Amino acid sequence: QGEAGMEVAEHCLQASEALVARCPDEIAPFITQLLGLGLGYIKFDPNYADDDDADGGGGGGGGDDSMDFEDDGAADDDDDLGGEYSDDDDTSWKVRRAAAKLLAALISAKPDAVPDMFASLCPALLARFAEREESVKADVFATTRLLIQASGSPVAATAMLPLLRAELGRITGALRRQLAQRSMKTRFGVFVLLREL
Repeated sequence: QGEAGMEVAEHCLQASEALVARCPDEIAPFITQLLGLGLGYIKFDPNYADDDDADGGGGGGGGDDSMDFEDDGAADDDDDLGGEYSDDDDTSWKVRRAAAKLLAALISAKPDAVPDMFASLCPALLARFAEREESVKADVFATTRLLIQASGSPVAATAMLPLLRAELGRITGALRRQLAQRSMKTRFGVFVLLREL
């Protein structure tokens, strides 16, 4: 996608986020589509498309690689990319940030639906812990925090607690790898998430 295409994608994601936040009941029939939109674009990074493919992209999601949101194991590698890649012309991070905010809005607006979304949300967020743009990583951490907090929600706790316990090892492992990063903001985000757990 060119610059114009990325700008359109960012604005569409922002509009979707606003709809979710302001009209939670009305968007209920479209949760699956909105979730797919957010999960697909949170990993939209054309400059590293080849790396994503090589990392062992696991299946599902059909069609466009940018919309393949299955867990590809990226949480296990690419940690050394953080902060080292620089391209002033690359604005794809704005799309990923908007996608993270859309997912956060879905979690906040529809806590009763979080258990059904968890199987897709958790691996996708853990994979983006390897995000190279610090502002996007902060939003990924914030969205993950909301997902963890949903386990304490009265409408979701019963279903969420077993799901969260099952993924606890993967979550803490991904966080432990992030502690090796030089960025103090990243380390602070890790400690915030560990405290939530």
